[in-house]
Amino acid sequence: MKLQHLIIHNLASFVDAEVNFEEAPLRDEPLFLICGETGAGKTTLLDAICLALYNNTPRMDRTPRESYQESATLQANVDDVRELLRRGTGECFVELTFVGNDDRDYRARWVVRRARNKPTGKLQTVEWSLEDLKSGIVITRRDDLKARVQQLVGLTFEQFCRTVMLPQGEFTRFLQGKAEDRSAILEKLTGTDIYSQIGQEIYAIAQEKRADYTEQMARMQGISLLTDEQIAAIN
Repeated sequence: MKLQHLIIHNLASFVDAEVNFEEAPLRDEPLFLICGETGAGKTTLLDAICLALYNNTPRMDRTPRESYQESATLQANVDDVRELLRRGTGECFVELTFVGNDDRDYRARWVVRRARNKPTGKLQTVEWSLEDLKSGIVITRRDDLKARVQQLVGLTFEQFCRTVMLPQGEFTRFLQGKAEDRSAILEKLTGTDIYSQIGQEIYAIAQEKRADYTEQMARMQGISLLTDEQIAAIN
């Protein structure tokens, strides 16, 4: 999976922002740093990518599950991803173009609106979609979209967050995680998960051969060899 182009509109503190990973200097650098003062929007960039791909963001995992009175007639949840809509605006969207694991180009789009696009309107249901830019096929059904993104990225939302958000203070969480979880993430990142698959297939074959061996040994237990006297008598 490779990022190509990110567009952000009215997300958190961002009014409009654009990051083109296909242009210099990002295109020519194998490694770059996202840095800035507190509140500059570093986490929001990562939030935008997570929202476009997974309709979720790790920021909300650390947000209290509380509600507040948005207006005289409207109550909202603090941990709702729609709350990342910039205050005083009626529409927010994130658009991410990327290359999937199948080497095809895709565009993931995440949109939140208020009723009639008015800042005072009620928050509407999130519009989330994935478009295959070659075939033009667009997926909007949540379950299908989630499964397809996981297939194209190669990581679940939890694995993606632990990987991408390590620079955001999650390194301790990664180190203290279960061994199998860390192993799965590192294997996917380094492309060595093929060896786990080979190991599983070898184990399955060994189990099958061991069962055959046990069966043959059991059959041999019922076979008794004749003594020389018995052979002579039969002859």
